[in-house]
Amino acid sequence: MSSYITEKALRPYDIFISVKVKDKYGIANINTLSKRAFIGISICSHLFSKDNLSKICFWASNCFEEFLILIADEPQAYSFMSFKGENYSEALKKAKRIGEEKKTSILRVIDSLDIDNIRIIRWGTLEKSKLYNMVEKLIFNCYYKEKRFKQDVLYHVKQRKILWSNGISNSEEFDYETASKYVLKEISAMVYLLEYSKPCFSIQIFPLEIPKPLLGLYKKKYCSKISLSPTKSGYMHIII
Repeated sequence: MSSYITEKALRPYDIFISVKVKDKYGIANINTLSKRAFIGISICSHLFSKDNLSKICFWASNCFEEFLILIADEPQAYSFMSFKGENYSEALKKAKRIGEEKKTSILRVIDSLDIDNIRIIRWGTLEKSKLYNMVEKLIFNCYYKEKRFKQDVLYHVKQRKILWSNGISNSEEFDYETASKYVLKEISAMVYLLEYSKPCFSIQIFPLEIPKPLLGLYKKKYCSKISLSPTKSGYMHIII
């Protein structure tokens, strides 16, 4: 048994909360898990209701010594633009407002659970990092230059469209190219936190299967300048 997943962790994992691990990739497959893990929160997804966030936070606080919650508010602007045709300024303002509300909600959840090993950051914190901006530039260049990567990104956009359309009435009109910027920023954040941040987070958890573009990066199918190794980091698909 992992030194981090203790009997204390297994008790809420198996009995008190309904979080289960469906699939693992990379280093997440071995018993000795990282001390540091993270999750990215889509601000408009039903997957991250208050109840689900309570379950995730309680489970993660027992499984890892440090757990990071990244609120993906600013990239959500591209989702708003894709569905509703809003200009970037309006969409960004709305995304930041919802992001602040989501942060407040998560802080209340953490306080109610009386846990102290969870940290929250919003997207703007990432963009202050030169290393993150370097990774983002590499990912966007790969999208524009490598056909296979672009195909996998657009496939991922189609898979996530249903989640993004939650509460949006005119979801028939959809701009895939604009929406791809959301995914490209999302993948950039994953790569940055798993490989380039100091120190790195070795495990990403999320309530969906591993994104096809991220899996392709792990398998060295494209973006040769990106360093990502399944022997150093991994992905954990959870079910809530």
